[in-house]
Amino acid sequence: MRRANHIVRLTVITLAAAATWACIQRPMKLPQPSTQSTQTLIQRLSDSRDVDILFLVDSSGSMSQEQTELKDRFNVLMQTLAGGPEGLPDVHIGVVTPSIGIAPYQGLGNCDPSMSDKGILGMAHGAANGPDLARTCIGEGQRYIVDVAPKGCDVDREADRCSEDSCSQSHCDAMARGSERLVLVHDDKGCPRCRNYEGTLEEVFRCLASVGENGCGFEQQLEAVRLALDESATPQNQGFLRDAALLSVVFITDEDDCSAASPDVLFRPDDDPSTCAASQLGCRDNLRCFEFGMTCDEDARSVGTKTNCRLREESDPNNLLQPISRYLAFFEANFDPQYTLVASISGPVTDQVAVTMNQNGHPDLGPSCAQGGGWEATPSFRIQSFLDGFYRELNDAATPSWAFTSICSGDFTGAMTKIAESINTKLAPRFAMPLGGYCRNGAQGMACAPCLPDCRVTQFWHRGRDDQKRYQVPWCGSLCSAGPCRPADLEPCSSGEGATCRCDEPLYPTKVAGQVGCARLHFSYGALDRDKAPELTELLPVREPSCSGLGCSVATDGRAASCWYVATDDSGRATVKVAAADSFGPGMTAEIACKLVPDKEPLCRDGKDNDQDCLVDDEDPDCAMPLAGSGGGSVKQ
Repeated sequence: MRRANHIVRLTVITLAAAATWACIQRPMKLPQPSTQSTQTLIQRLSDSRDVDILFLVDSSGSMSQEQTELKDRFNVLMQTLAGGPEGLPDVHIGVVTPSIGIAPYQGLGNCDPSMSDKGILGMAHGAANGPDLARTCIGEGQRYIVDVAPKGCDVDREADRCSEDSCSQSHCDAMARGSERLVLVHDDKGCPRCRNYEGTLEEVFRCLASVGENGCGFEQQLEAVRLALDESATPQNQGFLRDAALLSVVFITDEDDCSAASPDVLFRPDDDPSTCAASQLGCRDNLRCFEFGMTCDEDARSVGTKTNCRLREESDPNNLLQPISRYLAFFEANFDPQYTLVASISGPVTDQVAVTMNQNGHPDLGPSCAQGGGWEATPSFRIQSFLDGFYRELNDAATPSWAFTSICSGDFTGAMTKIAESINTKLAPRFAMPLGGYCRNGAQGMACAPCLPDCRVTQFWHRGRDDQKRYQVPWCGSLCSAGPCRPADLEPCSSGEGATCRCDEPLYPTKVAGQVGCARLHFSYGALDRDKAPELTELLPVREPSCSGLGCSVATDGRAASCWYVATDDSGRATVKVAAADSFGPGMTAEIACKLVPDKEPLCRDGKDNDQDCLVDDEDPDCAMPLAGSGGGSVKQ
């Protein structure tokens, strides 16, 4: 079970300068507000690309089409993940159903306690090949899919393919957790993978997600997810969660959550089905879950439209469902919210709720969406409330639009694509705009100005916990031979000053305490250009092997054992990376705050290079605009 890295935040602050307008005599690009912004990213320092994906797949009646669509679009998820900067992550993929019975009552078919899937991964009593789908689809003793790259061996990569490697079965054996049976294979790009299944990933998932339609009709989605992720409650799932992994939970369901706080009351059988609608609990249908978990301005059991429907307060004596706070607290206590994603493809929440008469002549909840071919779903108020609480309370952000989509769309392509893209973004965060102070043209220190990126990097050990420690990481370009450069190490620029400082080798421009000058640096500028982590790590001192936590950031001689540098991807987007001579533990994270500059020049004729592309005013193509009515000519501002 992973420990909490409690609340961490993603903050983007934008300051816009007021634009002033004046009369002009000639065609001119209208001045735009100058965008100065600071973006803060939180990223883990370990090299882990582990992703644990849990699918909650509804196994009740009417879910056949939805399950088929999920299986058909699973390849979209995997292809998008594989299209990330470093290819397919190291994935664990599990499937759980919301069918956990209605104990203590027995004899109600698929809801009988003996038919409960108990939150066990790969268990589905309602499936044609069940109940132990994991054994059928993956193999004896396996509960979830494993597809990971072996560690400890060399792999030669050429573009997106692997030419040769030194990996052997022993590398996969060393990576196996618990009862996992991993076998070394090579994928269609010639790259080594350790897998616990035969065939293709899409084929084994299609089998595992075929949970059937014979599960219990009182779906308890949130409780089933909690059970699946709580290894102390469900030891059968041990090994699925990994300490350094990003967790993604995806709900696929056409009904709302009915996780019971008082199952002995909520699921009490009807005394007389012909008169149950007038009884204290009403008929034992889906409307009972809605009535004792929600409240509206109108009586829930009367046929018609209901308005202003909302979750019952936890203190409401008529609330028989588990509070949403139970599940938010579970996620906050066990998972880092910044490395957890939750999403739902379910019934949309609408302003009005319809209560209709079902085939048994009982009042029941009507659909909130429907389209031809049997696609329909009831509103998922509680699931949406969980998502809103997760993103608002634990991540200090609104629920992303991609995280809550309608199951009635009949096409999960968009949702699967966005989920995968969000995972890729978490694995490799990128800044939204170029970094301030980072030379955009030419080699660093050679073009219009030295590269003096304006960032602040803080390294955390167990961020957010009581034993949290922090360390201010120096820029690799401000390390002198004896440690972080001091003002006394600076010599005057040979020419220019500040952003135009020039130095004669072996001195290089650097910034210390806000002052720019020349110094004899520990690293050459060539080592700081693009992604040169191997060279950086070779020149950094090794930390004490027994060291842990904050002290691991400083070597025994007092020199910095880690430093940050700027790397760029093929699109020119910058990332800030932390280099160290030895690997970071799973408890290490970094808070990286950088000042950004706009992609294009926002203000012309101001004598400044606002976008830091080494071009000022008339020199900058951004400051040219097409002549009115011309065939493409331009005029300088």
